[in-house]
Amino acid sequence: RIKMLKLIDINKTYENKKVSTQALKNINLEIEDKGLISIVGVSGCGKTTLLNLIGGLDTDYQGSIEFENTETKHYRKKEWDDYRNKNVGFIFQDYNLINNISVYDNINIALSLQSISKKQAKQLVVDISKRLQIENILYKKPTELSGGQKQRVALARALVKKPKIILADEPTGALDSKTSEEIMKIIKELSAETLVIMVTHNEKIANQYSDRIISMLDGNITEDIKINEITKNKPKSIEIKKKYPLQSLLKLSFSNLYNKLLRSLLTILACSIGIVALCLVITVASGMNLYINDVQEQALKTYPITITSVVDDEEPEKEEIVYDKYPSDDTIHIVDYEISYDGHVNTFTTEFMDHIRNMDEDLYTGSIFTGWVRTRLLSRVNNNHTWVSGYSYLKELNYNYNYINTEYDVLEGHLPTNKNELVLVIDEKNCINRNVLNYLGLYYDDLKEIKFSDIIGTKYKLITNDLYYVKKDNKYVTYNRTGTTINELYEKASIELEIAGIIRQKPTAKTKMYGTCLLYSPLLTDFMLENNNNSQIVIDQKANPDINVLTGEKFEHIEEDTYTQTIQYQYEKNLTDFGANYNVTKILIYTDKLENFEKIHDYIDIYNQDKVSVSQIKYTDYLKNMVDEFDLFIKVLTQVLLIFALISLLVASIMIVVVTYVSVLEKTKQVGILRSIGMSQGNILNLFIFENLIIGLLSGLLGVIVGTILINPVLSIIIDVMKEAEMTVFSVENLEMSGFNISHLLLLVVGSIILTVISGIIPSIVASKKDPVKALNQ
Repeated sequence: RIKMLKLIDINKTYENKKVSTQALKNINLEIEDKGLISIVGVSGCGKTTLLNLIGGLDTDYQGSIEFENTETKHYRKKEWDDYRNKNVGFIFQDYNLINNISVYDNINIALSLQSISKKQAKQLVVDISKRLQIENILYKKPTELSGGQKQRVALARALVKKPKIILADEPTGALDSKTSEEIMKIIKELSAETLVIMVTHNEKIANQYSDRIISMLDGNITEDIKINEITKNKPKSIEIKKKYPLQSLLKLSFSNLYNKLLRSLLTILACSIGIVALCLVITVASGMNLYINDVQEQALKTYPITITSVVDDEEPEKEEIVYDKYPSDDTIHIVDYEISYDGHVNTFTTEFMDHIRNMDEDLYTGSIFTGWVRTRLLSRVNNNHTWVSGYSYLKELNYNYNYINTEYDVLEGHLPTNKNELVLVIDEKNCINRNVLNYLGLYYDDLKEIKFSDIIGTKYKLITNDLYYVKKDNKYVTYNRTGTTINELYEKASIELEIAGIIRQKPTAKTKMYGTCLLYSPLLTDFMLENNNNSQIVIDQKANPDINVLTGEKFEHIEEDTYTQTIQYQYEKNLTDFGANYNVTKILIYTDKLENFEKIHDYIDIYNQDKVSVSQIKYTDYLKNMVDEFDLFIKVLTQVLLIFALISLLVASIMIVVVTYVSVLEKTKQVGILRSIGMSQGNILNLFIFENLIIGLLSGLLGVIVGTILINPVLSIIIDVMKEAEMTVFSVENLEMSGFNISHLLLLVVGSIILTVISGIIPSIVASKKDPVKALNQ
């Protein structure tokens, strides 16, 4: 067998102020590459110190340690780190797991310094977890695990990087005997393929599983023997199975309770009060949840899941604006602070659009795609004509006016009723930036304030493709290339648009959908899409997809270092510039089932998986924003009611403890007699547990019966209060029926049983531990 480790004249001394303690004295060992070696001895004999030296955790020693024929004495810190990382796996008595990360991450952390991919690391973690039968707890936290599970995780962490040496410091010290046996069998199995060095106080475990046992005392090795040199003399054990009939224990428990009938009935009544309270709280909460669900489902028709091209649109101010919020006058303040738009941009790629269109049709009742087409507007202010620029401030209005009316106030005029009407959005202080007005072709020189009436009725001319583009010399040029002036273009245009209203977001609005901007009706979008597609330039471009109608020449594939433009791309870009293509900027998804909202969320999130943040699609669920607050209120209210109910249960629990303890004192003599006739401690324990179980069962049954009787009167009071508050009650019958949820009633009965049994468990154990001789003498 290959010699993996050699320890030559190892000495280790701890210096503590003026006192020196020699922990290891002239240790000499040769250790092979496989097998289970146990280091045994009393506390303080040097076992753990030796383990730390082998593992490279302590490098301050005298002597020589060779690993695979390489001297380690002159290892630098990095080499020791590499040694532990690649060759050593530690298993500790206290597990030493990181509690705030998952089991998977605890195991995977051992691979973080390894030069392997995430995919390889994941496969290694999965493989070792299957081997150690912990694959079903990978995403739990260590605090949720039993001692045995924690030690398996510690084993997995040590083994996942496939070390040559496993060092185990009291691996079963914190485990019960059964779990210890399971862990030791795993360790023994591992020692067939790798070296395991284990420190233990348990000589029985060492003798049973080790291939070699090294005994230590006062820093010296006193004995080093192969296990086959040890003679095992296992005494024969005699297993006696004795079982007291359960029906006899039950009969005796009933008899004990009946003997103190009044006290038993009072105890049952006290416990049932908490169950009645819980029954009513659960029933009311269930009914209110039905009410909430009904309100939510009514709101589904109005509040879709919304995906816009820009999310969290904001207008940060460089200097504070002193005007009051939400004024009641008709003045618009023109301010000169700089603004910038800051938000996440959703890119509606072909992949994403296909993903949305392939969504299960059962999840939604309808989906609406809104956006923009190329639209050219001219304004005339004081006989000066100018183009509307800055398309960040010219947007399509949400077609759902119910939503707009919920989130926005119409301060002047009205929302668009046809394609020729526009609406202006101002901020909560009735302010609008001068640059925004300029972009929108609204020039007010150095004015600081204007009235609503100055804006209402402002007119624009819509410039169609057939006016903007003119065919000349077998190609299309813009109007100005033919000598036409912008003034003449304005006069030729026949389609006139007008600002019909001014709106402002309400103080109670949940989501900021629009900044200061000019909104046009979806009817204008439809008109422009049809008009542009019927324009001559678009007709010619579609008829000649390989010819650029702006140059009269063929499209050519362009490939540069930083970008590539295919012929198809250039063709599609021309159609977009001509307004023949619809650019989706908003997607509205409607559903009539509340549970489908989460499923739609999950479906969109599938697209976002493995994508960097800037490429992900962010969406807004206006209904969820409102419902979450309502749900939170109901949850808080329910929790408050539960606290009162639980207080009554706590009082009942204390009463159970007292009653059971008094019963134990009263039945001390009975315990002695029962033990004298051969009943075991377990039987005595079961006897008192059965008494508590009977009390819990009867308390639970009484509680749910009384609670069920009180349900309708209580709900009637609640319904009357809701009606007086003019709240919409969907159905009194539904609220009443919610009280007869059988699963809730059964759960309360079971809970009552568990509560009484747990409350009486300590006095019951005290009873079972009583000395039978002393009990008989009571």
